Amino acid sequence: MEKIDNHVLEELKSYKDESLRDYQQHNKTEIYNKWELTNTVLLQMPTGTGKTRLFVSIINDFQNYGKIHNERINILIITHRKELVDQITGELSNSEYGIKPSFITPADRYSRYHAKPVCVASIQTLNRRLYEWKDYHFDVVVIDEAHHVRGVTYHRVMKMLAESKLLGVTATPYRLNEYGLAHEFDELIVSPPVKNFIEAGWLSNYVYYSISANNELYEGLDNIPLNNYGDYDESGLWKIIGKDKIRANIVGSYLRYAKGKKGIVYTINNAHNNQLCYEFQKCGIRAYGIDHHTDPDVRANIVKRFRTGEIDIICNVNIFTEGFDCPDVEFVQLARPTKSLGLYLQQVGRGLRIAPGKEKVIFLDNVGLYNRFGFPSTKRKWGMHFVGRGATEYGIDYANKIDNSQTFVFSHQNPDLSEGSEEVKLIATTGVNDIVEETKREYVEEYSERLKGIINRIFETNLRICKEYLDTYSEPHFILSYEYKEDLLNPCPRFLLSAETDDMDYMMEKIEKEFKPVVKAGEIEYEDYKGWDDYCDTKLQMIYSRFMKKVSNENKHNFQELNPFTISQIRIFFDTYYGSNHNMTIKLNRFNYLKYDPTWKSFKGFRELYNYYVTIKERNSYGYEYERTECRY
Repeated sequence: MEKIDNHVLEELKSYKDESLRDYQQHNKTEIYNKWELTNTVLLQMPTGTGKTRLFVSIINDFQNYGKIHNERINILIITHRKELVDQITGELSNSEYGIKPSFITPADRYSRYHAKPVCVASIQTLNRRLYEWKDYHFDVVVIDEAHHVRGVTYHRVMKMLAESKLLGVTATPYRLNEYGLAHEFDELIVSPPVKNFIEAGWLSNYVYYSISANNELYEGLDNIPLNNYGDYDESGLWKIIGKDKIRANIVGSYLRYAKGKKGIVYTINNAHNNQLCYEFQKCGIRAYGIDHHTDPDVRANIVKRFRTGEIDIICNVNIFTEGFDCPDVEFVQLARPTKSLGLYLQQVGRGLRIAPGKEKVIFLDNVGLYNRFGFPSTKRKWGMHFVGRGATEYGIDYANKIDNSQTFVFSHQNPDLSEGSEEVKLIATTGVNDIVEETKREYVEEYSERLKGIINRIFETNLRICKEYLDTYSEPHFILSYEYKEDLLNPCPRFLLSAETDDMDYMMEKIEKEFKPVVKAGEIEYEDYKGWDDYCDTKLQMIYSRFMKKVSNENKHNFQELNPFTISQIRIFFDTYYGSNHNMTIKLNRFNYLKYDPTWKSFKGFRELYNYYVTIKERNSYGYEYERTECRY
């Protein structure tokens, strides 16, 4: 299209989308009004109120205009996460609109050459491919989660799109460094406060629990250094939040106030995420952890199972701050301190969506964010945040006008729905440790007696085989020694098998007469032993293989009885009854089961538990010494 002028926008105002709520239709009209004055508009709408549906409706209006007037209107949607790309695509292609977009993502390398009227782009990929798209004209550009636009990557892209009508959408037009977004957008449209949405029934009512401002943890935050972004340094947070007492309070407050409910926990780093997941699991709660290192397919599977109710809790590290949509979340637990208002509102916003049968959401604020930011429904001065630090007198007047203006009045109001949401309840920590320990004990007792019998039989079988086979192994002048360990699968690790001789002359004479079997090109051949070490190593490997075969065969029935138990149940059992220093506890803790919890039958990660790494020094053909690491099973 040559240019989107005011005549086009006036016609778009007459288009009606019956699927929109009243406030969405109002905001859409406001966007068209602001576009008549300028090219760049920023829309603020609280998390859970339908920002994506609104801008997709705008896109649909432009597509309908193009069909009526036989004009092609190119539209670009920019976002910064794969989850948001998927969410936007789902909204575009639903039965209401049926828009099939092209993609500018790593998986769509040649989309420039067959681009459809609507494109959905990852900002990272678009930035890398600017040279391909610099001559392509987009009439309309939508930036999702537009509070990120101050980054250099966005500035490069926005410079290329300066002639387009630009719409940014965000729940939080705010930057932690207090520099606003008025340099990127000329106009700001602000939606009613969260409280109004709750009263109108478009967001969920809530109950808020928090620690007090004089809590030891909250007061300790003042001593934590800040990172380059102005938020708490992660290592400093870990020294406070990583303590056993704090973890017990987090799990205990869930058990006291939200037990049996489905929700999300926000953590500070991977170690914190894993530890909290394990603490929840020890209480019999189906908790799983995801972070930026989680395989995308594993992450998608966990989210799917969470939506269907197979998982109770997802612990996450900065994953569900944007773009996660699961309306039936019943509680949100804040275990990650932050100085960012935007991050706080994005986190609590995950619980404010409405769902059938959902009366209210529970917020468990174990780090006292309420003391800094107030309630999720507190009215914010978005105008002042928009103009930011160092605003001119004109900018301050503009902000005051925005913040003091009469907001949209909902067609339906029920003030009773907001009763109680403006009252904080203090998290009681007295007796929390007792609650946690009792819950752990009750859970492990549910299955421990049966599991204890199976484990004992496996250990007894392993010990008996060691005595019957290894203790009685006999070969002239070949003295075998080993170390037995209480282990489900490998009671005598290969690296703990050793041999010596009391007559080396005899053994060397024997070695010269024997040959080592090797497999070459699929055929068994024989070659000379290189000496005692080579002979000994081959002999021990043969003994070990036969021993492990006996262990496997004689424990076959016992392993079948283990099949129904999950790996986390077995892990918790060893941790509880054998202690954290037991051989199996250490091995099971080494493997990260927090991202999925297979049963013993389906578990395919045994080898990772039993890998033994050795460092070998060798010389290359030029005589230089080097080291290499070899993994022995």
